[in-house]
Amino acid sequence: MKTKDQYQVFQDIFDSQLQAMLVLEPVRLGNTITDFSIVAINERMTRLLNARMPVLVGQCFRELFPTIASDSLMDHLTKIVEEDAHIQFEHCYKTGGKQRWLELSGVKLYEGIALTGKDITEKKAAEQRLRRHMNQLVRAHVNKLLEQHVQERTLELQRANLQLATSNDELQQFASIASHDLKEPLRKIFMFSNLLKENHLHDNTAALQYLDRIIRSSERMMQLVNDLLSFSHLAAEGSFQQVDLNDILNEVLADLELSIQEKRATLEMDELPIAEVVPGQMRQVFQNILGNALKFSRPSVPAYISISADRVLTLDANSPVDENGPYCRISIRDNGIGFDEAFLPKIFTIFQRLHSRNEYDGTGIGLAICKKIVEKHGGIITARSRENEGATFIIVLPLRQNRERQLNGTLQAD
Repeated sequence: MKTKDQYQVFQDIFDSQLQAMLVLEPVRLGNTITDFSIVAINERMTRLLNARMPVLVGQCFRELFPTIASDSLMDHLTKIVEEDAHIQFEHCYKTGGKQRWLELSGVKLYEGIALTGKDITEKKAAEQRLRRHMNQLVRAHVNKLLEQHVQERTLELQRANLQLATSNDELQQFASIASHDLKEPLRKIFMFSNLLKENHLHDNTAALQYLDRIIRSSERMMQLVNDLLSFSHLAAEGSFQQVDLNDILNEVLADLELSIQEKRATLEMDELPIAEVVPGQMRQVFQNILGNALKFSRPSVPAYISISADRVLTLDANSPVDENGPYCRISIRDNGIGFDEAFLPKIFTIFQRLHSRNEYDGTGIGLAICKKIVEKHGGIITARSRENEGATFIIVLPLRQNRERQLNGTLQAD
């Protein structure tokens, strides 16, 4: 390759080619290729590489084109020589602050390399513009599909909410009508039974016993109707207000004054916080839990009830105390008969009772109402207990309701 005739042959070929061409031979340090020297180059390649004329034969490629001769390009050239490979590849470099792209093809020629190339900068720019345009089209299409999906889901939710509202209205109407229709005959049974008892059966002991049973049964049925009506009314709208829970608790204790005296109960109370609640419904929660604490007290043992409150960090019965926490944990502890915690899920289920009516009166709805109210306030309720060692009911409530619940003006759970 180093004879004058060979060089002249290569030069003649290069001069007649329409492609940009370059012939290189490796420069070695021992057995390692460190650079390539220029054997021949035509004008098209000189312009392609933005080189100044004349390019001298024997000049090192790295020194002549430092911005082009990157490590990756040198690796490609070395691979062609050492592996006798034919490689076509794209190479990117910067010149004059602008990015340029070359498409190069190399093949081993004797001990060196014959390299052809062309400028594909415009092609790459066009591909990039096309990709951007395609990405914009895809994003626009995806956004349109998402928007359409959101609109469809919104309409579905609106329809579902309308159906739910209609169903709730129908349920309220049914509950009101049913409760009225049930209460009226019960009132008559109760009233006429008492009239019979007072005016006609003074001397008939057996009949009086039967009549007392009828009266007690009608009373239980009336209480059951009232409790069912209260449970169904929880689906109705309620207005949240900033309320001092101490005021609600004191009202409940005033209502339970006679029961407290009968049970010789001692009460210890912490200061409760101000919270955003539906007052009437929180009153019912306190009424039901405190009423149970008195009702299920141990015989011959004065009742003891402790009411404590802490601000806590999370909506969890075991949350750590935090004076700036967004939740309030209220614990109502008694020294009553307690219960086996294996029955914990049962006590919050409607119509579920752990004791017979002969032992304790009630309808089995009170704690189910408490659970529904607390959950509709975005809170939780649970209990801890051991038989004959009392029970502790734990309520965790958000001190402020979220904006969505306020805007809806309803007790919808999150």
